[in-house]
Amino acid sequence: MKIFRFIRHKCYFVYSLADIFANFWNAYPAFLYGLSTLLAVKIALSFQPIDLALLTLFFLPLISGQNLYRIFLLKHLANASLIALTVFTFTHYFHKPPEEPSSSGTIYFTPTTIKQKSTFGRSKLTYIGTASFHSDNHLSYYHLPARMTLHNKIPPNQTIRFQGHLERNVPSFYHLVPKDQNFSGVPDTHSYAQWRFVMKKKVATFLNKHVPRSASYFSALLTGELDNPLLSYDFSHCGLQHILAISGFHFAFLTLFISYFLRPLLSKKMLHIAMLCFISGYFFFLGPTPSILRAFITLFLYYIAKLFRLRATGLNLLGLCLMIELLLSPLNIYHIGFQLTFTSTAAILLLYPSFEKALRTLLPQYDRLQFDQFSIPDRYCLIITRFLRKALALNFAVHLFAIPILLYHFHTFPLLSLLYNLFFPILLPAQISLLFASLFFPFLRSMTDTLTAASLKLLSYPPPLFDIRLHISSFPLPVLLTLLALLLSLAICYRDQESKLIF
Repeated sequence: MKIFRFIRHKCYFVYSLADIFANFWNAYPAFLYGLSTLLAVKIALSFQPIDLALLTLFFLPLISGQNLYRIFLLKHLANASLIALTVFTFTHYFHKPPEEPSSSGTIYFTPTTIKQKSTFGRSKLTYIGTASFHSDNHLSYYHLPARMTLHNKIPPNQTIRFQGHLERNVPSFYHLVPKDQNFSGVPDTHSYAQWRFVMKKKVATFLNKHVPRSASYFSALLTGELDNPLLSYDFSHCGLQHILAISGFHFAFLTLFISYFLRPLLSKKMLHIAMLCFISGYFFFLGPTPSILRAFITLFLYYIAKLFRLRATGLNLLGLCLMIELLLSPLNIYHIGFQLTFTSTAAILLLYPSFEKALRTLLPQYDRLQFDQFSIPDRYCLIITRFLRKALALNFAVHLFAIPILLYHFHTFPLLSLLYNLFFPILLPAQISLLFASLFFPFLRSMTDTLTAASLKLLSYPPPLFDIRLHISSFPLPVLLTLLALLLSLAICYRDQESKLIF
């Protein structure tokens, strides 16, 4: 009797779980399509048995007892299966990486970004872009993420052709090794890497002139280029390197900042068109790195939906963005920037509301009528409490997904990240706002430089009590995939909608 009771209890749990997933996939079908695209690319590039277990996330809802929306669920699952099969075939036959990257051949390289570094007084240029490789064995590979480091410049503004071989020191990109310095341009091709390099240099020169002590920091925030190794170490040591890598946070803030001033001048439709032009121009200026591409596609789709009065949810936009980026470059799946930007965004959309609601027991929340009954000093305390509650919820949600990925790649994690991410990202909007204000009011430049430099000193001298790093000798990929799948499942099960309360 106890055995039957146990089996019935377990079956009830499975059916309940299936109902939750069925409701979730019906509500966010584009997110389902994005995850199916991700899994198809993963299987096409490097199949592992754990990939088959991950399929249960997609097909578990088939045993759901809810018949009302079953026809829609079957439609979404059929679409997801068709998308996955198409993406798998496309990736397997057109984007399969070379099995013997050390073989030589002809390389066609289109640079998209140029980075300059100086070592012992000698300057080196690193060209980042995509390459096509035609080996001497008559095998061809296309759209490979690649980079090449040289002391001399290559023919600018076009695709180049040369003889050489590939080296794959890390899974996310190939290092191009030319046989000699015989580079030739390919006619009727274009590359804007040199233009981006020159424009970013002009921005850096302007910042060095007007805010010299914090110029490297502002240059990283606005252009994505950082030429200060010490500043890079400080941010990495405190777990804040994501601030220096331009992502959705930077795009969203700049978009809100500019739309705030344009809103009184333009109609709603013209405002959306203006913002589409701005984010497109800014993306063209920055160049297509994985995190920048994700931010651009998400915001572009958001404003397109606004322009045509379509309903857009964060998870559906994230799923569409995931599909588009993987179709453009499937090998981005190995890039840590790609992994962190998508998992962090998913964590915010899925877990942040639940964590924020749970923290209300410690940091209470009040509606507008209750808030107005407090005295003015108490209102300021409530506002600070509100920001602290939201910062803690955001911090917990992002780190829950980010820590396993960081341990997999680096085998270490700084606990300082939990402390500094509570307050330092809040300083970022104020710093950029002061910088933009100083463009029109020059007397603010000295104050902006001084305050920003003072905030950066907080990174150079972290509190010793929290200066501890979590180390792990190994973190196998199957363990990472299993943990992320469990976290995603728990996030879907315990997600919560935002309440109408304000404070």
